Amino acid sequence: MIDIPEISKTYRDGLYYYDKDWLVLDNPEEYINEVMKCIAYCKPDMYFNHLYRFIIRYDFEEISNSIPNKGRLEELYIEAALKILKERCFIMLSEDETNYSLEWRIPHINYSKYIEGYKDTILNYVNYKLELYPIIGLKETDNAYLHTKSAMFVQHVMFASFLIAFNRIRDEKDSSSYLGAEIVPLGNRHVLNIYLTPSGMINLLSIQKLNKDEMLANFNSFIHEIGLNRINDKDRLTALNTAVILEKEGKTYYHFKPPLYDYANNFIMEKLQRPHISSIKIETQASYEQQT
Repeated sequence: MIDIPEISKTYRDGLYYYDKDWLVLDNPEEYINEVMKCIAYCKPDMYFNHLYRFIIRYDFEEISNSIPNKGRLEELYIEAALKILKERCFIMLSEDETNYSLEWRIPHINYSKYIEGYKDTILNYVNYKLELYPIIGLKETDNAYLHTKSAMFVQHVMFASFLIAFNRIRDEKDSSSYLGAEIVPLGNRHVLNIYLTPSGMINLLSIQKLNKDEMLANFNSFIHEIGLNRINDKDRLTALNTAVILEKEGKTYYHFKPPLYDYANNFIMEKLQRPHISSIKIETQASYEQQT
């Protein structure tokens, strides 16, 4: 099996804390910070996290009632991710031919196409952020949509996003909890991600049968277990334009919905506008930005 880089992070009090230098690329620190900022902006790690759930649904739940063990699911996940990275992002993590052990059917082809929405959003991000141009090697007169430097930046964002999702899946493989959490430094900000673990994605049909109050009770129980406090102060919620504020160790994280006009891509906008509980159930994760 291919050796996928392990992200440096520490597990403490129920959360994974990423090291400051978790992303290793053969690029200057300034460039790496911009890759991290772009991940925070459009969250393509969510795409790769959801891929695990996609495999469970379309390769097993809709074909039979038998779901393989997590080791086998991880193998299929890696195969599918490498195939998508190679065919859609032109990223080769292995010299060997990437073959998917199960049939690559219409749903798989369509899911692989969805990554184009993230790629388009990253290119929009580059195009409209002129201060980024010299950092990634563009001149002000260059066409950001067509330049090879932009394409390389997209590849780095996608590679780093895959690493986040895969390391999550690998680290949580033996967890019986349906939810997991991590705090990730992404450029000039920290992001708290709460996500479905492999156990959560295997049992998602049961989770989706819960009503709103039951799902909220499970969420509140989880955040209590890992030492996150939910803040219900109306003034603070209004000031941050959010429905959810979480605190831990004196730091505040809030569920941020970007303005509707902030993304040229409706595909991404729909995903990032979901309420946080819906985002966990549908997209398999929700993100909460640290208040600065």
